[in-house]
Amino acid sequence: MFEYVDATALITGASSGIGEAFAMALARRGMNLILVARSKPKLDVLAQRLMREHRIQATVIAADLADRGAAQLIHARVGELGLRVDLLINNAGFGLSGDFLSHDLAREEEQMRVDIGALVGLSHVFVKDMVARRRGAVINLGSITSFLPITHSAVYGACKSFVLSFSEALAREVAVHGVHVLALCPGSVATGFYDRIGVKPPRGLLATPEQVVAEALTALDRGRTVAVAGFMIRMLVFGARLLPRSINARIGESIGRQYFMSESTTAAPPNRP
Repeated sequence: MFEYVDATALITGASSGIGEAFAMALARRGMNLILVARSKPKLDVLAQRLMREHRIQATVIAADLADRGAAQLIHARVGELGLRVDLLINNAGFGLSGDFLSHDLAREEEQMRVDIGALVGLSHVFVKDMVARRRGAVINLGSITSFLPITHSAVYGACKSFVLSFSEALAREVAVHGVHVLALCPGSVATGFYDRIGVKPPRGLLATPEQVVAEALTALDRGRTVAVAGFMIRMLVFGARLLPRSINARIGESIGRQYFMSESTTAAPPNRP
Protein backbone atom coordinates (compact mmCIF):
# COMPACT_ATOMS: atom_id res chain seq x y z
CA MET A 1 0.00 0.00 0.00
CA PHE A 2 1.46 3.32 -1.08
CA GLU A 3 1.62 5.95 1.68
CA TYR A 4 -0.18 9.04 0.41
CA VAL A 5 -0.61 11.24 3.50
CA ASP A 6 1.98 14.02 3.74
CA ALA A 7 3.75 12.70 0.61
CA THR A 8 4.01 14.70 -2.62
CA ALA A 9 3.00 13.80 -6.17
CA LEU A 10 4.17 15.58 -9.31
CA ILE A 11 1.59 15.33 -12.11
CA THR A 12 2.24 16.43 -15.70
CA GLY A 13 -0.67 17.43 -17.87
CA ALA A 14 -2.53 18.27 -14.68
CA SER A 15 -4.76 21.01 -16.08
CA SER A 16 -7.46 18.70 -17.45
CA GLY A 17 -8.57 15.13 -18.13
CA ILE A 18 -6.79 12.24 -16.46
CA GLY A 19 -4.16 14.54 -14.95
CA GLU A 20 -6.78 16.65 -13.22
CA ALA A 21 -8.56 13.50 -12.03
CA PHE A 22 -5.30 12.24 -10.53
CA ALA A 23 -4.86 15.56 -8.72
CA MET A 24 -8.34 15.42 -7.23
CA ALA A 25 -8.08 11.77 -6.19
CA LEU A 26 -4.68 12.21 -4.56
CA ALA A 27 -5.72 15.38 -2.76
CA ARG A 28 -8.62 13.45 -1.23
CA ARG A 29 -6.04 10.96 0.06
CA GLY A 30 -4.12 13.74 1.78
CA MET A 31 -1.30 14.04 -0.74
CA ASN A 32 0.46 17.30 -1.53
CA LEU A 33 0.76 18.12 -5.21
CA ILE A 34 3.05 19.67 -7.78
CA LEU A 35 0.93 20.46 -10.83
CA VAL A 36 2.70 20.80 -14.18
CA ALA A 37 1.25 21.91 -17.53
CA ARG A 38 1.55 24.75 -20.02
CA SER A 39 -1.62 26.51 -18.84
CA LYS A 40 -0.73 28.31 -15.61
CA PRO A 41 -4.16 29.99 -15.13
CA LYS A 42 -5.92 26.60 -15.16
CA LEU A 43 -3.36 25.15 -12.79
CA ASP A 44 -3.72 28.09 -10.41
CA VAL A 45 -7.49 27.63 -10.24
CA LEU A 46 -7.15 23.90 -9.63
CA ALA A 47 -4.45 24.37 -7.00
CA GLN A 48 -6.51 26.90 -5.06
CA ARG A 49 -9.55 24.65 -5.15
CA LEU A 50 -7.67 21.58 -3.91
CA MET A 51 -5.92 23.48 -1.13
CA ARG A 52 -9.22 24.95 0.02
CA GLU A 53 -11.20 21.70 -0.11
CA HIS A 54 -8.60 19.22 1.15
CA ARG A 55 -6.11 21.30 3.15
CA ILE A 56 -3.12 20.06 1.22
CA GLN A 57 -0.29 22.01 -0.41
CA ALA A 58 -0.48 22.44 -4.17
CA THR A 59 2.39 24.00 -6.12
CA VAL A 60 2.13 25.11 -9.74
CA ILE A 61 4.97 24.83 -12.26
CA ALA A 62 4.13 26.06 -15.75
CA ALA A 63 6.27 24.28 -18.33
CA ASP A 64 6.15 23.13 -21.94
CA LEU A 65 7.38 19.55 -22.04
CA ALA A 66 8.19 19.90 -25.73
CA ASP A 67 11.08 22.19 -24.79
CA ARG A 68 14.45 20.48 -24.67
CA GLY A 69 15.71 20.36 -21.11
CA ALA A 70 12.22 20.73 -19.63
CA ALA A 71 12.73 17.80 -17.25
CA GLN A 72 15.93 19.27 -15.83
CA LEU A 73 14.31 22.68 -15.41
CA ILE A 74 11.33 21.18 -13.57
CA HIS A 75 13.63 19.13 -11.35
CA ALA A 76 15.70 22.22 -10.54
CA ARG A 77 12.55 24.21 -9.72
CA VAL A 78 11.33 21.49 -7.37
CA GLY A 79 14.68 21.61 -5.60
CA GLU A 80 14.58 25.40 -5.32
CA LEU A 81 11.19 25.15 -3.65
CA GLY A 82 12.56 22.67 -1.12
CA LEU A 83 10.15 19.95 -2.25
CA ARG A 84 10.62 16.25 -2.93
CA VAL A 85 8.63 13.99 -5.24
CA ASP A 86 7.37 10.71 -3.80
CA LEU A 87 5.06 9.86 -6.70
CA LEU A 88 5.76 10.91 -10.29
CA ILE A 89 2.82 10.74 -12.69
CA ASN A 90 3.92 11.13 -16.32
CA ASN A 91 0.49 11.85 -17.73
CA ALA A 92 1.14 14.60 -20.29
CA GLY A 93 1.04 13.69 -23.95
CA PHE A 94 -0.70 14.35 -27.23
CA GLY A 95 -1.50 12.57 -30.46
CA LEU A 96 -1.88 13.34 -34.14
CA SER A 97 -4.56 11.79 -36.30
CA GLY A 98 -4.42 11.10 -40.01
CA ASP A 99 -1.76 9.70 -42.31
CA PHE A 100 1.84 9.87 -41.10
CA LEU A 101 2.95 11.75 -44.23
CA SER A 102 0.21 14.36 -43.83
CA HIS A 103 2.00 15.96 -40.86
CA ASP A 104 5.10 18.11 -40.82
CA LEU A 105 8.13 16.25 -39.50
CA ALA A 106 8.61 18.98 -36.88
CA ARG A 107 5.15 18.24 -35.48
CA GLU A 108 5.87 14.52 -35.24
CA GLU A 109 9.18 15.26 -33.51
CA GLU A 110 7.39 17.53 -31.04
CA GLN A 111 4.99 14.70 -30.28
CA MET A 112 7.91 12.37 -29.55
CA ARG A 113 9.59 14.95 -27.30
CA VAL A 114 6.44 15.20 -25.18
CA ASP A 115 5.27 11.58 -25.24
CA ILE A 116 8.72 9.97 -24.89
CA GLY A 117 11.46 12.51 -24.26
CA ALA A 118 9.86 14.33 -21.34
CA LEU A 119 8.67 11.08 -19.77
CA VAL A 120 12.16 9.58 -19.90
CA GLY A 121 13.76 12.80 -18.69
CA LEU A 122 11.46 13.24 -15.72
CA SER A 123 11.81 9.57 -14.83
CA HIS A 124 15.59 9.86 -14.89
CA VAL A 125 15.92 12.89 -12.62
CA PHE A 126 13.20 12.02 -10.12
CA VAL A 127 13.68 8.25 -9.93
CA LYS A 128 17.36 8.88 -9.15
CA ASP A 129 16.18 10.83 -6.09
CA MET A 130 13.74 8.07 -5.15
CA VAL A 131 16.43 5.40 -5.40
CA ALA A 132 18.66 7.45 -3.10
CA ARG A 133 15.82 7.59 -0.54
CA ARG A 134 14.82 3.97 -1.27
CA ARG A 135 11.21 5.02 -1.59
CA GLY A 136 8.90 6.25 -4.32
CA ALA A 137 6.69 5.36 -7.27
CA VAL A 138 6.08 6.30 -10.88
CA ILE A 139 2.94 6.02 -12.98
CA ASN A 140 3.53 6.33 -16.74
CA LEU A 141 0.51 6.81 -18.97
CA GLY A 142 0.41 4.30 -21.79
CA SER A 143 -2.66 3.34 -23.80
CA ILE A 144 -4.46 0.49 -25.47
CA THR A 145 -2.27 1.52 -28.42
CA SER A 146 0.73 0.30 -26.39
CA PHE A 147 -0.24 -3.21 -27.51
CA LEU A 148 -1.15 -2.66 -31.17
CA PRO A 149 0.36 -0.79 -34.15
CA ILE A 150 -2.28 1.83 -34.98
CA THR A 151 -2.54 3.21 -38.51
CA HIS A 152 -3.43 6.90 -38.97
CA SER A 153 -1.85 7.57 -35.58
CA ALA A 154 1.36 5.66 -36.16
CA VAL A 155 3.77 7.76 -34.11
CA TYR A 156 1.38 8.13 -31.17
CA GLY A 157 0.88 4.36 -31.01
CA ALA A 158 4.62 3.77 -31.25
CA CYS A 159 5.23 6.29 -28.46
CA LYS A 160 2.80 4.46 -26.21
CA SER A 161 4.45 1.13 -27.04
CA PHE A 162 7.71 2.68 -25.91
CA VAL A 163 6.10 3.82 -22.65
CA LEU A 164 4.97 0.28 -21.85
CA SER A 165 8.31 -1.35 -22.67
CA PHE A 166 10.31 1.31 -20.84
CA SER A 167 8.10 1.11 -17.76
CA GLU A 168 8.27 -2.67 -17.52
CA ALA A 169 12.06 -2.64 -17.84
CA LEU A 170 12.57 0.24 -15.42
CA ALA A 171 10.28 -1.42 -12.89
CA ARG A 172 12.58 -4.43 -12.70
CA GLU A 173 15.70 -2.28 -12.43
CA VAL A 174 14.55 -0.14 -9.51
CA ALA A 175 12.33 -2.52 -7.53
CA VAL A 176 15.33 -3.63 -5.47
CA HIS A 177 15.76 0.00 -4.40
CA GLY A 178 12.23 0.31 -3.06
CA VAL A 179 10.83 2.19 -6.08
CA HIS A 180 7.73 0.97 -7.92
CA VAL A 181 6.88 1.71 -11.57
CA LEU A 182 3.42 1.25 -13.07
CA ALA A 183 2.37 1.55 -16.72
CA LEU A 184 -1.26 2.64 -16.93
CA CYS A 185 -2.91 1.59 -20.21
CA PRO A 186 -6.51 2.76 -20.59
CA GLY A 187 -8.68 2.49 -23.64
CA SER A 188 -10.80 5.39 -24.83
CA VAL A 189 -11.37 7.98 -22.11
CA ALA A 190 -13.88 10.84 -22.01
CA THR A 191 -11.38 13.71 -22.13
CA GLY A 192 -10.63 16.40 -24.70
CA PHE A 193 -8.24 14.06 -26.57
CA TYR A 194 -10.61 13.27 -29.42
CA ASP A 195 -11.74 16.88 -29.78
CA ARG A 196 -8.12 18.02 -30.05
CA ILE A 197 -7.27 15.55 -32.80
CA GLY A 198 -10.53 16.25 -34.62
CA VAL A 199 -12.18 12.83 -34.63
CA LYS A 200 -15.28 11.38 -33.04
CA PRO A 201 -14.78 9.21 -29.95
CA PRO A 202 -15.97 5.59 -30.03
CA ARG A 203 -19.52 5.33 -28.73
CA GLY A 204 -20.25 3.24 -25.68
CA LEU A 205 -16.59 2.51 -24.88
CA LEU A 206 -15.56 5.70 -23.10
CA ALA A 207 -14.33 5.40 -19.54
CA THR A 208 -14.32 8.45 -17.30
CA PRO A 209 -11.01 9.89 -16.10
CA GLU A 210 -12.12 9.09 -12.56
CA GLN A 211 -12.60 5.41 -13.40
CA VAL A 212 -9.14 5.22 -14.98
CA VAL A 213 -7.50 6.91 -11.99
CA ALA A 214 -9.30 4.64 -9.52
CA GLU A 215 -7.99 1.56 -11.35
CA ALA A 216 -4.50 3.04 -11.48
CA LEU A 217 -4.34 3.71 -7.74
CA THR A 218 -5.71 0.26 -6.96
CA ALA A 219 -3.00 -1.26 -9.17
CA LEU A 220 -0.35 0.91 -7.50
CA ASP A 221 -1.46 -0.19 -4.04
CA ARG A 222 -1.32 -3.83 -5.15
CA GLY A 223 2.19 -3.48 -6.53
CA ARG A 224 1.31 -4.22 -10.14
CA THR A 225 3.55 -3.19 -13.02
CA VAL A 226 0.89 -2.86 -15.75
CA ALA A 227 -2.69 -1.74 -15.31
CA VAL A 228 -5.09 -2.11 -18.24
CA ALA A 229 -8.15 -0.05 -17.36
CA GLY A 230 -11.53 -1.52 -18.32
CA PHE A 231 -12.78 -5.10 -18.64
CA MET A 232 -13.31 -5.01 -22.42
CA ILE A 233 -9.89 -3.42 -22.93
CA ARG A 234 -8.29 -6.15 -20.82
CA MET A 235 -9.93 -8.79 -23.03
CA LEU A 236 -8.62 -7.07 -26.16
CA VAL A 237 -5.10 -6.90 -24.72
CA PHE A 238 -5.25 -10.55 -23.68
CA GLY A 239 -6.19 -11.52 -27.23
CA ALA A 240 -3.53 -9.26 -28.76
CA ARG A 241 -0.81 -10.98 -26.74
CA LEU A 242 -1.85 -14.37 -28.12
CA LEU A 243 -2.18 -13.39 -31.78
CA PRO A 244 0.60 -13.13 -34.40
CA ARG A 245 1.87 -9.60 -35.05
CA SER A 246 0.52 -9.73 -38.59
CA ILE A 247 -3.00 -10.19 -37.22
CA ASN A 248 -2.49 -7.45 -34.64
CA ALA A 249 -1.38 -5.11 -37.43
CA ARG A 250 -4.68 -5.74 -39.22
CA ILE A 251 -6.61 -5.10 -36.02
CA GLY A 252 -4.64 -1.88 -35.53
CA GLU A 253 -5.41 -0.84 -39.08
CA SER A 254 -9.12 -1.37 -38.48
CA ILE A 255 -9.02 0.61 -35.23
CA GLY A 256 -7.01 3.38 -36.86
CA ARG A 257 -9.44 3.74 -39.75
CA GLN A 258 -12.41 3.82 -37.41
CA TYR A 259 -11.14 6.12 -34.67
CA PHE A 260 -8.19 8.12 -35.99
CA MET A 261 -9.14 8.97 -39.55
CA SER A 262 -11.83 11.20 -40.98
CA GLU A 263 -12.14 13.56 -43.93
CA SER A 264 -11.16 16.48 -41.70
CA THR A 265 -8.15 14.94 -39.97
CA THR A 266 -5.73 13.95 -42.70
CA ALA A 267 -3.76 17.12 -42.03
CA ALA A 268 -5.25 18.47 -38.80
CA PRO A 269 -2.85 20.31 -36.47
CA PRO A 270 -4.44 19.74 -33.04
CA ASN A 271 -3.54 21.86 -30.05
CA ARG A 272 -1.76 20.38 -27.08
CA PRO A 273 -3.08 20.72 -23.52
